Amino acid sequence: MSKKSRELKRELNRESHYLLIAIKFGLFAALFMPLVVIKSFVFPYIFPKQILFQVIVEIVFSLYIILAIRDSKYRPKSDSLLLVLLAYFIILIISSILGENAYHSFWSSYERMAGVISVLHYFAFLIVAAFVFKKDDDWHRFFEISIIVSVLVSCTALYQLLEFLMMTKNPVDGVLTEIRISGTTGNPIFTAGYLMINIFFACWLFLEKKGFGRRALYFLSIMINIIVIYKSQTRGAVLALFVGLIAISIFFLFIPEKDLQELSLPRTKWIKKMAASFLILLIIVLGSVWAMRKTDFIKNQPIISRLSNISLSDTTASIRLMVWEMSLKGFLKHPIFGWGPENASIPLNKYFNPKIFPNESWFDRSHNVFLDTLVHTGAAGFIAYMSIFLLAFRNLWKGWRGGKIKYHTGMMFSVILLSYLVQNLLVFDTQVTFLMIFSILAFLIYLGIGNSTDVEIVKNKNTNAIKYVYTVSIIVIFILGTYFINIRPGYVNWRCINALMTFQGNNFARGISEFKEVFALGTFGLVENAGRANASLVNMLNSPAVQLNNKKIIAELLDEGIRKALVMEPQNVRLIIDQSNIYKFASTWNPRFLVQAEAILLKARELAPTHPILYFLLGEMMMQQGRKQEVLSFMKKAMELNESADISHWNYGLAAIHMGEKVLGEYEIKRSGMIEKRHPVTGRELTVEEKIKAYMQLIQAYSHMNDWPSVISLYEEMIRDKPGTLDFYGGLAAAYAKTGDKKKASDTAMKAILINPSARPQVEAFIKSLGL
Repeated sequence: MSKKSRELKRELNRESHYLLIAIKFGLFAALFMPLVVIKSFVFPYIFPKQILFQVIVEIVFSLYIILAIRDSKYRPKSDSLLLVLLAYFIILIISSILGENAYHSFWSSYERMAGVISVLHYFAFLIVAAFVFKKDDDWHRFFEISIIVSVLVSCTALYQLLEFLMMTKNPVDGVLTEIRISGTTGNPIFTAGYLMINIFFACWLFLEKKGFGRRALYFLSIMINIIVIYKSQTRGAVLALFVGLIAISIFFLFIPEKDLQELSLPRTKWIKKMAASFLILLIIVLGSVWAMRKTDFIKNQPIISRLSNISLSDTTASIRLMVWEMSLKGFLKHPIFGWGPENASIPLNKYFNPKIFPNESWFDRSHNVFLDTLVHTGAAGFIAYMSIFLLAFRNLWKGWRGGKIKYHTGMMFSVILLSYLVQNLLVFDTQVTFLMIFSILAFLIYLGIGNSTDVEIVKNKNTNAIKYVYTVSIIVIFILGTYFINIRPGYVNWRCINALMTFQGNNFARGISEFKEVFALGTFGLVENAGRANASLVNMLNSPAVQLNNKKIIAELLDEGIRKALVMEPQNVRLIIDQSNIYKFASTWNPRFLVQAEAILLKARELAPTHPILYFLLGEMMMQQGRKQEVLSFMKKAMELNESADISHWNYGLAAIHMGEKVLGEYEIKRSGMIEKRHPVTGRELTVEEKIKAYMQLIQAYSHMNDWPSVISLYEEMIRDKPGTLDFYGGLAAAYAKTGDKKKASDTAMKAILINPSARPQVEAFIKSLGL
């Protein structure tokens, strides 16, 4: 080798070394993603996490490509698990293209950030980690950082608990109110799933590493994370953790003697006995909890109570089963490649089970990863998905049998995969669990390929020229990709929050202008941006304080946003309902809009033919037009879809009274239970404010049919419940006046002066209008 060649090799090795340091730093930095929360974004616990992770991965992956081109030992090697993962992602792309909404499949939403583009970033993360980390120490450090981050997440959750306990106390009995803590994920379920995996990472490193101090820290992290999981009250994670602990006990119970001796633990001869004792203890604890599930002690422990009282009759469990049934119907409609990733809301609306209403109304997930996979990618995706885990288990078994990995490594990662799959029976993946499972799969690929050290530096007499060409090309692709995938969507998301804040600051013209810019910029977040604008501004269309011209401007703005959003998601039922509401409000100044609102709702009904909400809305719209038979028909249909829903009888009864069918209306009102002062949704006793709200709805209906005796009776009931309310006396006096009883009207009005002397001028004017 010539001197020039040796110098070139040294230069390339030096550059590769720096690239390697930067890549490893990026991989470690990505593990801090669960801590990211930025309140100046829509969905601050989800969107900024994913965007930051994607930017880091794009940088790291770009550097990795340069490194892999220069040095062959970092290039991907053939691995069966990697090939199955690749097949799964190919199926994801095919399902997206053939599915109901390819755009949504690729991009997803601010709330989920789980489209194909986002998930591909985790795949890129996996490839880099699997082929850059060449030593066990790299992976030890990697998982240690993950554990440290998990403890930081737990600390934020515990601070949340402490803050809550200091600020919230029941003033009546002094009992502390329960709270489900979540930390920086914003959701207790997400937090618990993430912490559960990190608990097992710590268990593995406890067995893998030596040193009392290090092991003490691992044990401390396990305890902290277990406490937070318990306080999160997440049944899926607790169940998965118990399954994992049982599996560990069984593994240790049958550990071969040779592998037992390899453990650097004191008193190894006692391990099998300890495992058996622990297993028996777990069984005793579980059995005792089950036997005592009706006692006050268990009932006062929220998570234990929730676990021990799981039954098919439980509201949450029954809803989950109905949603799973809906998902299976969706899968059977498109069994091969599914509806496309992130499109589950379409079949879940189409096959909505009205018995779920009114407990829940809208779903975009089955709360079961396996069913979501069937719905999103069909049988093809499901087979590929399950093959990933079957192959992972096989590789761990073969790795141990072949002497490539230690027993405890095979055991712990088998337990992690098992617990993850158990948890997935009740939840869905999010950013933090995606990060964990792809990290695990990357490690398993590393275990399968070994740590090859063959080096091949790029050799070419024009090496420098080639190096600059591909480096510049990668940089250009990175800049363009990062801008369109992350920076532009992030900017639009941020601008949406700014526009909302501008409106809150009463700067009307500027707020309108900012929202127009947000809608013009588009991006995949347009659906949620339009929804946020609608949720914040639509009530202004019905406010007497807003000028008519401004109402028209708001209506045009909201309609513009939703029209553009519906181009992206034409089967978004909730968005269609929002659009119909805009036209319904606009009909107050142009009755023709009511026809459009009706047509829009009828379109929504085609997409969700068994959803009671749509029939209620159609009934209300017919009521506005005075179309009696159609009002009663739609309201009756909503009630018949789920006759056990008290709110359906309540709404039907109000509509019937409003349209002059008093006997039918009062019969349905009685069926709703409201006359027994029972909440029509939850069944609990009504609060005073809820009673008054219900009475006011009845008063409005009776007033429409001039049934003043019923109105008087209701006002008298309201005065008994809340005697110091001036408006009630005014309403009662007006009702007496309508019946022609001027004396009672006058006497009732005079009582209002006793409550509030400042009302004397209005009372005297009212009495004068009576001709007294």
